[in-house]
Amino acid sequence: MCRTPSKAETDIDALPELMVQGSEEAWCAFAEEFLPRFRGFFVRQGLGVAEAEDLAVTCVDHFVEVIHKFTSRGPGSFEKWVFRVVQRVLADWARRRPREAQLDDAEGVSEPAKVISPPDEPTIVAVREAMQQLDELNREIISLRAMYGPYSFAEIGEILDISEGNARVRYYRARKQLRRLLEADPRCAELVAQDQVEEKGGGT
Repeated sequence: MCRTPSKAETDIDALPELMVQGSEEAWCAFAEEFLPRFRGFFVRQGLGVAEAEDLAVTCVDHFVEVIHKFTSRGPGSFEKWVFRVVQRVLADWARRRPREAQLDDAEGVSEPAKVISPPDEPTIVAVREAMQQLDELNREIISLRAMYGPYSFAEIGEILDISEGNARVRYYRARKQLRRLLEADPRCAELVAQDQVEEKGGGT
């Protein structure tokens, strides 16, 4: 559960050190502060609301990978750095977009829809074993988002009595942990490949 952040955790300039340390409360505060701002920024750049929402969530996930690269240069430097990173994410997205659209069009014309067979029993067992290595709250979030729903992050937050931002952060961090576990298991090779294809196509 995401407790009420302390003053240090709500001070934007104090966030990066706490985030590097793995503070769930700091990551929650980061998501609560910046997700709406990312979404608004992308809408102002001409993205649709759904695309802006998806890309904003992708950005929060991206900061899990790059937060350790931040170096403070005084008050306000973290916020400026965050939006420089976000601008690079947007530029990368824009470069990929035309190519992905062309591929989608070509696939739509030349190939029938691919039928995806359900996972076999060894894969199901492997996923269950990997899920058991997540903590209880993260298992519930993954289940609600990917298995029993999909529920929105707002709905997940309401069900589990956590904030929407905390649900988002926990989901993407847990998903990365789960993917690492599945990638290491040969029983899950086909499932991992399918997930990578779906991710390139964009999530919701």
